[in-house]
Amino acid sequence: GHLRSDDFFSVEKFPTSKLVLTKVESKGGNKYLFKGNLTIKGITNPAEFEATVSKTGNSLSAEGTLVVDRSLYDVRYGSGKFFDNLGDKTIYDDFTLDFKVVASK
Repeated sequence: GHLRSDDFFSVEKFPTSKLVLTKVESKGGNKYLFKGNLTIKGITNPAEFEATVSKTGNSLSAEGTLVVDRSLYDVRYGSGKFFDNLGDKTIYDDFTLDFKVVASK
């Protein structure tokens, strides 16, 4: 519940975040580098991440991890970048989104 509040992601005001891919580059084998723009709380920043792409029958899947710096999206609660003297109450600015996307023909 706290993550949904204005302290973090303001879900009532910004119910949707989005990632728009702008470029995909082969890194060899089944590894790819994805580049795009990530929008959270109405703020857009560039994003890039690697993913493993595989094909099974009529399905294509991409699996990987996207690391996001929440401070770039005005998610300030507990951030050492915005507040001094938080000590052990500091919350890391980076969080990870593990994903698996499957597309079927």
